[in-house]
Amino acid sequence: MKEYYQSEGRYLKLSIKLPYKEMCAEAFALLDKFSPHRGGEDSHGWESLTIHGLGWNKHENYDAYGYKKGKDASNDMFWTEIAESCPVTTKWLKEVFPCRKYGRVRFMLLRAGGKIALHSDSSIKLIENINVALNNPVGCKWIWAMAKNLSWSPVAYML
Repeated sequence: MKEYYQSEGRYLKLSIKLPYKEMCAEAFALLDKFSPHRGGEDSHGWESLTIHGLGWNKHENYDAYGYKKGKDASNDMFWTEIAESCPVTTKWLKEVFPCRKYGRVRFMLLRAGGKIALHSDSSIKLIENINVALNNPVGCKWIWAMAKNLSWSPVAYML
């Protein structure tokens, strides 16, 4: 059995129930706990809150916390106290979503007028970055583009 699965796919359609309204309500109830994620001129209004990771307010990549390998960091990750504040989301992750081990699991928030810079989440062909949209305003689009510095890696951005 493989430890990780590789794919060049842009998405994987799953036929599982998603209590997105309840999960969204849990995220909105925690708005005061979100903190900036990847700020700067190209990204602003983008915030995060960690459900599973190295700490509830540690949402950056593993190397920001002194790890050389993601696998080493993932061995130290745990369900943060935020998991207790979002029982529907946590139950879905533990009992419904087809995954046994998690790295970072975060609520990500783009505030009104915010912007996420074009980026790629990975330079290797692993099925590792999962995005589940709980709330997409009318007119908001998820766009795939090819990263200039990574010949195979699709990147996503929102309009």
